[in-house]
Amino acid sequence: MEASTRIPAGRRAAAGCSTVHREIAAELYLSEGTMKIHVGRILAKLELRDRVQVVVLAYESGLITLGS
Repeated sequence: MEASTRIPAGRRAAAGCSTVHREIAAELYLSEGTMKIHVGRILAKLELRDRVQVVVLAYESGLITLGS
């Protein structure tokens, strides 16, 4: 999988869009269960409890900007 595929999916997930695990998993050719496991592991590694905290971290780090 190319980085160009991973980054947009990651930004959508971080931005808290209505994209659900199933849609992200389909785009990345993963099962929904595998996607949930990856999201859980990312949250654990970043010491975050939910996607809201991911959005805050993304804004603070400059990964996403208001209106993006």
